[in-house]
Amino acid sequence: MNKRLGTLLFSGSLTLNIFSQQLPTIQKSMPLDAVNNEHILFNRQAINPALSNDTIKFKVSRVHTSAVAGSESPRNLFSIAGKLPNSKSAIGLDFGYINSGIFKNQKLRLNYSYRLIINPISDLKAGMNLGFSRFKFDPYYNSFSGLTSSNVKWSYYPNLDIGLVYRRSNQNIGISYLEMINSSTKEGFTTYDITKKTLLVNYFACYKLSKKTKILPEIIIFNDSHKTELRLKGSLSFNDKLLTGLIVDNSLKKYCFVVSGVFLKYFELGYILEYNNGGANNKLRHAIFKIRNNDKMTMLKC
Repeated sequence: MNKRLGTLLFSGSLTLNIFSQQLPTIQKSMPLDAVNNEHILFNRQAINPALSNDTIKFKVSRVHTSAVAGSESPRNLFSIAGKLPNSKSAIGLDFGYINSGIFKNQKLRLNYSYRLIINPISDLKAGMNLGFSRFKFDPYYNSFSGLTSSNVKWSYYPNLDIGLVYRRSNQNIGISYLEMINSSTKEGFTTYDITKKTLLVNYFACYKLSKKTKILPEIIIFNDSHKTELRLKGSLSFNDKLLTGLIVDNSLKKYCFVVSGVFLKYFELGYILEYNNGGANNKLRHAIFKIRNNDKMTMLKC
């Protein structure tokens, strides 16, 4: 009897110890950010559903991130977006996943946007992302052996984003409401938000410096339940074949460099090196591969 009791107490203390060691990982990973630099640069329908085809008419892209805040595991995103033939509508599809061992998240979203022409130099676009995600925490995950518990079940929650973009000549202003349906989970005695409702406003434009050179500035302000953040983006496009740029935030602690180029007319390769001073991982690397239907870097009016 005493032996069984001792075994039970030992097993219970071991489980609590493992779970308590995993808590920092959960706390650093949650909630998931609705706004990421790879989305700002390469998957813009994620920050505003009305931007599904503001760069090119049709694209198939994959973004691979070599680190996630609070984890050394990769983050991946696959997306497809394009303008419907002979229509003012565009559709898209996103699939993304995170696997950090203790935490797994998979997201599938459909995108739809519609363009309303106001006059020859102005239009208004409205868009929506609708889908679902599933996630699970595995407090018994062993990072050394990779073993997981088969008893941990997936939890599902819906995703809804809406957005508007108004364009006049080469000037654009957008507003979007991301992760409108909040989701959370309870692990032990603590409740964690999986997502956070985010309100985002952005201004972006296109200016010609010369016949073959364009500058693309952007100001992004977004607010969620945790913070208000400002990000400034500046990029240069050379002959619509090569793009280079920089993004910084208002604290000057987060910044990233990007370079992207078109080759063989229909293919694009890009690379982002991102720094986050004071973050769990102070360096993130994003690689992008894109197939497109034209050889121009942007469709923004200049």
